[in-house]
Amino acid sequence: MSSILLKEFKNPSNSSLKGHTYKDISLDLQQADLFVSNSGPIKSVKGKDLRDSLDEAAINNSVRNILSTRQGQRFLVPRFGCNLLGFIGEPITDYTGQKIGQVVLDALRLWEPRVTVDQVIVTGNVDRHEYDIKIFVTIPSLKKTDVLIVSTLTSNGILESSIGE
Repeated sequence: MSSILLKEFKNPSNSSLKGHTYKDISLDLQQADLFVSNSGPIKSVKGKDLRDSLDEAAINNSVRNILSTRQGQRFLVPRFGCNLLGFIGEPITDYTGQKIGQVVLDALRLWEPRVTVDQVIVTGNVDRHEYDIKIFVTIPSLKKTDVLIVSTLTSNGILESSIGE
């Protein structure tokens, strides 16, 4: 079995972390300019590369990962996730919204220790057959309060997740 060592993410004293508390790998590969040199001239190469996300963006990535992962999907950590995709196809009702909110609250309390969940508001949209999920959190280590994380549960799963204040 081979392993991959990501030295940039291993050392928290890395210069790209200065002034930040958290660093994570972005969930999506993004087009990036890579600068390559093998003891010759440096050339720019267009390609796919890992990007990092810092502080609130790292927490947003983690929340999105928790919301979009079904329990049992990660065989090494079978309880990870929150089974939101199991609500797809159920009627859009206040009761279902409350169940979704409780599942989100429980999962974030268990799997995201960097935040304190203050409130989860789930609003159903019958016309679009989806739920808007607003999660209000406090991030004590960053001294941030009233941070809002917004996600949408659609028939295709979790559609984007964004963070703001």
